[in-house]
Amino acid sequence: SIYDSIKTQTFVAENLKTKAINSMIRQAIPESMFSEISKLRK
Repeated sequence: SIYDSIKTQTFVAENLKTKAINSMIRQAIPESMFSEISKLRK
């Protein structure tokens, strides 16, 4: 149905937005900080 395809498109759009924001955050955070964070996680 039309409603389902709109829901799917919205979901995909939100998903892409989240991915874009995540990659922007990743680029904004220096690599050194990233490795510190992954050390703490282990």
